[in-house]
Amino acid sequence: MSSNRFNGLLALFVIILLLSGSSHAAASSGPTSDQPASPASKQQSRPQVADPPAWHNDYPSYNSVKMTSATAGWVVGSSGTIKRYYNNNWGDYLSPVTNTLTTVDAHAGDTWAGGADNTLIHLVGSDWVRFSSPAPLTVTITNLKVVAAGEAWAIADLGSDYGVARPNLLLHFNGASWAIASTPGISSTAHLSQMSWLSPTDGWAVADNIGNVAFHYQSGTWTAAALPPQAAGDYRQGATSIYMRAANEGWIGLYDSRIFLANRTTLAPELSPGSSIIHYTGTWTLADTAAAPEGAGGYATVSSNDLTSFASNDYFASQTFDNDSDLQYYLIHNSAVISRTATPMLSLSGVAANDFWAAACDGIYHWDGSNLSRVVASGSTYGTKIQMLAANDGWLAQGGYGNVHRLYHYTGTTWLPVTSTRAKTFAFAAPNDGWAYAGEVGSPDHYFSHYDGSTWHQTQVLTDRYLFDDMQMLTGTNGWAVGSYMDFNAKEDDAAVAHYSGGSWQVYTLTGGLNHVLKAVSFDSPTDGWAVGNCVYGGSPIIFHYNGTSWLEVSVPVTNTNLAAIYAVAPNDVWAVGGEYYASTSMLLHWNGSDWTVTTVPLARLNTIKMLSSTEGWAGGTGEYYASAGPLLHYTGGSWQPVNNPGGSIYSLSFTSPTDGWAVGNAGPIHYYSQCLDYYADVPAGYFAAGPIRYLSCAGIVAGTGNHIFSPNANATRAQFAKMISLARGWTIVNPTTPTFSDVPTSNFLYRYIETAAVNGAVTGYAQAAQCGAATPPCFKPNDQISRGQTAIIVVRAFGWATNVTGGPHFSDVPASSFFYDAVETAYNRGVVNGTDPSHFAPNSNVTRGQISKMLYLGLID
Repeated sequence: MSSNRFNGLLALFVIILLLSGSSHAAASSGPTSDQPASPASKQQSRPQVADPPAWHNDYPSYNSVKMTSATAGWVVGSSGTIKRYYNNNWGDYLSPVTNTLTTVDAHAGDTWAGGADNTLIHLVGSDWVRFSSPAPLTVTITNLKVVAAGEAWAIADLGSDYGVARPNLLLHFNGASWAIASTPGISSTAHLSQMSWLSPTDGWAVADNIGNVAFHYQSGTWTAAALPPQAAGDYRQGATSIYMRAANEGWIGLYDSRIFLANRTTLAPELSPGSSIIHYTGTWTLADTAAAPEGAGGYATVSSNDLTSFASNDYFASQTFDNDSDLQYYLIHNSAVISRTATPMLSLSGVAANDFWAAACDGIYHWDGSNLSRVVASGSTYGTKIQMLAANDGWLAQGGYGNVHRLYHYTGTTWLPVTSTRAKTFAFAAPNDGWAYAGEVGSPDHYFSHYDGSTWHQTQVLTDRYLFDDMQMLTGTNGWAVGSYMDFNAKEDDAAVAHYSGGSWQVYTLTGGLNHVLKAVSFDSPTDGWAVGNCVYGGSPIIFHYNGTSWLEVSVPVTNTNLAAIYAVAPNDVWAVGGEYYASTSMLLHWNGSDWTVTTVPLARLNTIKMLSSTEGWAGGTGEYYASAGPLLHYTGGSWQPVNNPGGSIYSLSFTSPTDGWAVGNAGPIHYYSQCLDYYADVPAGYFAAGPIRYLSCAGIVAGTGNHIFSPNANATRAQFAKMISLARGWTIVNPTTPTFSDVPTSNFLYRYIETAAVNGAVTGYAQAAQCGAATPPCFKPNDQISRGQTAIIVVRAFGWATNVTGGPHFSDVPASSFFYDAVETAYNRGVVNGTDPSHFAPNSNVTRGQISKMLYLGLID
């Protein structure tokens, strides 16, 4: 075990392991992991060790939040993400779907969520279950409200037709099934955006393409309710949000275009007479609203994304302002901006004006009455290239479509931005040796930067006429970049390369690359490389081959295709991919050493490829018209097969092994790995032993106490720990005919595990009559709660650690004369246990299931 890994685990352990040493909770009244359970409960609480490797979106965007109390709530988002608020933390919850979830709501203990592909899911007991819907599969459930236990309404969005939103459907759940509701009182052209319900017989709905009426549901009938007429300068387009606090009070948020009343030479605050909020107090009236940023004339679009209220005449709103030159996102309290955010708050929910939550593309936010803080970070990072150097070390370049070209670094936990350099593309020869290139049309910065393991240094500035799109470092002294050179005099672009050799980059154009740009490069050896690209104006592909001396143009077997990526496995095994921007097919080209073969696939715009070997590889793309989820293909068994993509468009792929990889695009990064399917609702992601519990659960060493419940703070018994340690050590489970301990007969359901721990020397039981009570020595006392000192002894014995009391005694309550001394000191010196405070260990205090899980985990990885 490396010292860095050990020290990191030890530091974490010192902070949070064995929090007090005493019992933190009473033992669970339900069956424990080592007690009998019904077959159904047993099946649900036992782990499914691991699923096959698959793509997971570990950094989803969040679309909707619903708090059911100050200590409980739900958030849903992309890739079917569901998080539950429990134990003052947001933890992952098992989802039955992988498509985007857009809305969640709960009332009277009844919880529903909905999303893309006509998804409606219902919380039944501890599990989310998908329900059938009468709407077409192509709809997205955009808003859902539970109005009573067993009754709910949902908006089913039919999308748009050539940019014009279609009228959508209103669905109703009657306790048994969903049906399309009859809504004669709602305009046939209404594109409903949001609802708010006060009771099953009193609800409201608004449409984002209608700004002059709202729709009111009373006693089974929908009717149109007039909103304030539009005044001069009020360019109201529709209504985007609604929140009814009571029967006589509510708010509607508008989507409108408002004029900046300023001339083109003098900046002035916005003075539009229009308002983005309408207030209901028996009648609807325009409300004061926070002013948009200053502008120099022209239009600004204003959208109120969501609303909430906790008192009369007092509302909160999340708003988006687009003032022609910049997007501004705000959290509004009445007529004042109380916080600016990086992304729009899509959903608000809470229990008080100083305690509510917001769901956003880049995370989950909390408002405490003074500050808006991002509690859960997400990764809506637009990525154009990724390179993983190890499972816990990777780099990502962000760019394209107005995004600032910057680098992100992954160190095993999350992706963090690098502020010391910009990068359009990059490549690493080793973790401490990398190069990046920054440059874009119109940018004043065109340079190569070098990474030495700790810092990026700008080392070589280029003319702004060179633009490089891809790089590969073959060694620390040999690398290539490909792109184009802009010849302003000739009004043309030439394919260009840069070669790193002799300590600097030499740049030059290629003969034959007129009006072409190279998009990708791949070498299988220093003397054999390939580059692909296309005409600047699209539709004319180009391929260059490097033979160790020069780049030569080679014949391309396809036309009218933009070649976007290439990967060279060997001189006789090269793959390239491409496709037209607006075509519904893509091309996979394979070079066998003498000829190109072409495979056409019915997927739009493949633009990246990564081969792991000659028999396995991956390809991805953006999809037709930049679809939200691009194509993702797996090459195995001699053919390319589509697989589920939980993210968005795919621009780059990188793998550290066939079972661990990453992809980036417009909604990433997404991660390919094998995931345990079990989970526990009472073990949130931030719990100190969440990782160890999941690890041990997936390995079948521990199990829950009920349906997805682990009871981490419940005390453990000696029998339970005997089972855990036996499974953790992987010992052959024995079943002797004669019991070792008088109080553990062969009929005891944990008999085999206690005997296994005994035969391997981990437990010895009690030999004195005074210790055994009514039992005859030797006894084991299987139902006694296990203490911290006993746990230390069993762990040290089970793992066979040599006694190590260096520096001891470390704890005043475990002196050298103590029965526990050798074991406690040995476990402490290995970083597996720590004290309840700097000078005490509390050896006779009980230990919890969560604490034991952490100890076992640290022992296993030691």
